[in-house]
Amino acid sequence: MMRQLALPLPIAASFDARDVIADASNGAAQSWLAQPDTWPLGRLALFGEAGLGKTHLAHAAAARFGWRWLDGMGLRGLPAPAPQGNVIDDADC
Repeated sequence: MMRQLALPLPIAASFDARDVIADASNGAAQSWLAQPDTWPLGRLALFGEAGLGKTHLAHAAAARFGWRWLDGMGLRGLPAPAPQGNVIDDADC
């Protein structure tokens, strides 16, 4: 398993798509995120251990497609569907 290595660099945190480095570890997720019209039942779940870049990939896709960003930690019940789509980070909470 590959783990994300956090380096103490003097760079502000960014979820910009340009900051995603394509790699074998995230290739399948990037491919699925690029084609939301092919998702079974119009839904996709990214899962894996903490620190692998799921939130970064989801932020980049949300910005690209105009999806509404929701934090699972703050949700109470199911959110109303948004016409453009929803991203729920930490949905397992």
